[in-house]
Amino acid sequence: MEEIRREGRAMRADLRRAFALGVREARNERRRRQELDARLDEKISQLAAAQLAGEEKLQGLYTKWTPSSTLCEVAGTGCHGRNSSAGLKPRAD
Repeated sequence: MEEIRREGRAMRADLRRAFALGVREARNERRRRQELDARLDEKISQLAAAQLAGEEKLQGLYTKWTPSSTLCEVAGTGCHGRNSSAGLKPRAD
């Protein structure tokens, strides 16, 4: 009978350790996921800001174009002696 009690106590101790390890692992995993979520949110914010900046630059170029302006002329870089096939000219506002 004493042996059965001893085995029961050992089993309860093993279960207690197993549950404690499971709880610790769950907490660690939750912390890792929260950190990854925070980093993902930061990256998404950076991408959104870059997208907005790109759209603003594109809109700025678009407002400078007319049907006969070239990209080189709009950007102010010149076309290095080449003619654009688009035949676009900057607007004279």
